[in-house]
Amino acid sequence: MDLEKIIGTNIVRIRQLEGLSQTALANRIGLSRKQLCKIERGEVYPMADTIQRISNGLGVPVKELFTDPKSAVDVDLYTHSQRALEKLLPIISKMLVDGIIDDMVQSRLNKIEDLSVDAEAPSDNKSTN
Repeated sequence: MDLEKIIGTNIVRIRQLEGLSQTALANRIGLSRKQLCKIERGEVYPMADTIQRISNGLGVPVKELFTDPKSAVDVDLYTHSQRALEKLLPIISKMLVDGIIDDMVQSRLNKIEDLSVDAEAPSDNKSTN
């Protein structure tokens, strides 16, 4: 696979992993969609500054664009899993905190209820005459 195809394939792969359309990426990096499309198809070799803008727009190091696409599958899976976890972490944390707070509140309510029951119960310490 020639270098233009490797770069183009990686741009498409990473762009899709990021959930970006060609138009969105093109707008983000200041290229026309038509020019980006040519780069993705491997029809043109992008200039160094364009490669830098593309990598910045995709949020990846420049070297990611030159990686053999066949070996990038494991990295994609890891990256996708990591991003999914990053999105879930705040939700899981909130659920845990809410659960802990609920447990604390329930524990306090149980103690209050126990105190109320103790206060209502007749005292066995009364002396009998």
